[in-house]
Amino acid sequence: MRHAIYFTPDPQGPLHRLGSQWLGRDAVQWKTLEQQPDARLHALTGDARRYGFHGTLKPPFRLKDGSTFASLEVAARRISSQHVAFDAGNLALRIIDGFLALAPDTDSAALDHLAADCVRHLDDFRKPAGNDELARRRANGLTLRQDAHLIRWGYPYVFDDFRFHMTLTRRLSEEERAWVWPLAEMHFAAVLGKPLGVDAISIVTEPSDGADFMVEQRLPLVMSTVRAA
Repeated sequence: MRHAIYFTPDPQGPLHRLGSQWLGRDAVQWKTLEQQPDARLHALTGDARRYGFHGTLKPPFRLKDGSTFASLEVAARRISSQHVAFDAGNLALRIIDGFLALAPDTDSAALDHLAADCVRHLDDFRKPAGNDELARRRANGLTLRQDAHLIRWGYPYVFDDFRFHMTLTRRLSEEERAWVWPLAEMHFAAVLGKPLGVDAISIVTEPSDGADFMVEQRLPLVMSTVRAA
């Protein structure tokens, strides 16, 4: 069993609905959605579908011996109570390392701070990565700083190397990108160019190796009438 801390959109809002339809699975309701915008998407969204529509704040980890889900939830709630809800820039489509993703169109100090707190303050619950996992991460090619992050935090893309995004596909060929991009523009038209409201963090669980991730708890941030990027 693994857990992670994700941003997942308001389950009643359009971004969650559109993202879940695109991937063909609703990670909040723990169910498969049969009809995607195009049947060809099924093969392109397999990995993303398993993780559910989300943006990663603290990547998946196994609980170390002596840690419990209940204590992890208490610590995550503490983090959510220390951050005010904010807008993180307007949503845009991006190609990131060959993947299609949704991401804010500007950097957000508030989002970076939230992710850093999740990585740093929940790390005591994480079982250190084994040699196989370290080797798998290093196979993609890492900078010295990223390798240091991997050793210390179990994941290379944290802090200065963190880039928030919500993955929509696997790596695309040029042919695939030619039809997927306009399809995504049409499907996500209602949310593109609109502010990404970050109002909660979610604890998600992978019940067993290779199983679908499920949203266990969505923990609200502190609400405010002033929302800063």
